[in-house]
Amino acid sequence: MTSNKKEDEKNEKIIRGLLKQPGNRKCINCDILGPQYVCVTFSTFVCTNCCGIHREFTHRVKSVSMAKFTPEEIAALQAGGNEVC
Repeated sequence: MTSNKKEDEKNEKIIRGLLKQPGNRKCINCDILGPQYVCVTFSTFVCTNCCGIHREFTHRVKSVSMAKFTPEEIAALQAGGNEVC
């Protein structure tokens, strides 16, 4: 296993852990349970419907399960998240 793959797995584990925090269990915009996307622009977790709206405003959005996150994005999510906003 390459170190890059290990880094990706570590980052995904961190993101999944962040999703378990009480404030991140709901979409920041509409309160639907189980957001599956991250609005990188605001470092918040959003649902599928709100993800599309954010994209219409040209905000950067990534899927929790499909995308790779940079260390900077992980740090921003750890410092931000839905509770901070």
